[in-house]
Amino acid sequence: MDITPRIPHLTASREQVLSLMAGSSTLACFGSRALLSLFVCAAPDPASLVGAVTTEMEALELIRRHQPGFLFLTEQLEAGSGLALVQQAHGLCPDLRTLLILQSESPTVLRQALKLGCNGVVVEPPG
Repeated sequence: MDITPRIPHLTASREQVLSLMAGSSTLACFGSRALLSLFVCAAPDPASLVGAVTTEMEALELIRRHQPGFLFLTEQLEAGSGLALVQQAHGLCPDLRTLLILQSESPTVLRQALKLGCNGVVVEPPG
């Protein structure tokens, strides 16, 4: 899929993302180390990043320690579950805003993510 035509739109939204995240700390928990590394390198505000981990347990420890404002995560983790992490994270930090990246377009998983309190869900396009 060629997203080249969307590059101007994607880069223009960077300012909007920065304003939404202003004054908040961020935690990233992705099952893919490559995606996690890319996120860290391209983070809108690298100074706000309090952690970058690949497991549910590591993320919960950092949430307890730092009480971040944002949690970016994937459904699949190296150990644990993104959905379980959302549920536990909101229990530890009720004001936490979460953005979950789903690897499939499962309506059941999407409904469950919203029921667990995800503030946003992004579905990775197939192929």
